[in-house]
Amino acid sequence: MEGSFGCICLKILSVFVWLCYLAGDSTSSSAETSSSSPSQTGQVFVDFILVLEPQDTVTLRGGVLQLDCEAQSDQGIPVIVWKKDGLLLSAVVDERRQQFPNGSLVVQNVVHSRHHRPDEGLYQCLAALEGVGAIVSRTAKVTVSGKTLLT
Repeated sequence: MEGSFGCICLKILSVFVWLCYLAGDSTSSSAETSSSSPSQTGQVFVDFILVLEPQDTVTLRGGVLQLDCEAQSDQGIPVIVWKKDGLLLSAVVDERRQQFPNGSLVVQNVVHSRHHRPDEGLYQCLAALEGVGAIVSRTAKVTVSGKTLLT
């Protein structure tokens, strides 16, 4: 079956909602093809949304950073990956980073020094659904603050 694919993105109360469809060739012999519904012509709309998106965060050096991301679809479970400063993160590279089953990212023992700031930057989560496509979250800015001494 050959066909086409398309998506429409809507922003409703700060939430991005993606309506996607798959349109296949219709082999129906009916003469009423111009008045048929999307389901009759092979178009299927897919509910695919980001339920939680990462938010701008200020965290302390040595502390814990948590960025939330969760996606849902009626066509399966989306796979979540993270980007930092435009590059994909690999949880395998750094034992301080962990991704929860819902997609949220946690960084333990946040690092920050004058010349080394690996945890500070711009983060996005990307939710992918095989056969449908991917959606990208808003960009969250993570700032790391040094510990302050109270006297």
